[in-house]
Amino acid sequence: MSINKMVKAYQKVYEIETNLRDKVDKKMINHYGDNWYSAAPKREKKLRIKKNIKNMQLYELEQLLHYKIFGNLHKNYPRFIQLLRAVYPLRNKIAHCQVLTNKEHIFLKQTHLALMQVIEKI
Repeated sequence: MSINKMVKAYQKVYEIETNLRDKVDKKMINHYGDNWYSAAPKREKKLRIKKNIKNMQLYELEQLLHYKIFGNLHKNYPRFIQLLRAVYPLRNKIAHCQVLTNKEHIFLKQTHLALMQVIEKI
């Protein structure tokens, strides 16, 4: 096992999660205002948001991407959610100190690049 490979894998997941969190938060504030946690669910008739975005896990951030303001994301990048979901098991392995296989490292590297290109455009 290479500790350096696992550190790089963690870094990729961290970049995906933190950049997505930042972009979603900014877009929600721009569209719904500073009080978007309560305004957005009311306007879109969705369940109340119970967590601060800073405490949301990756799968919880994904739920916010189903708000109407992210419609272009789904239209222009239809595989984004599928790729994001493919990261979940790898994120869990990394979080629980399980070593990724070489195949998983390669997949994460490619997926990280693809996701970051889209996240930059949100």
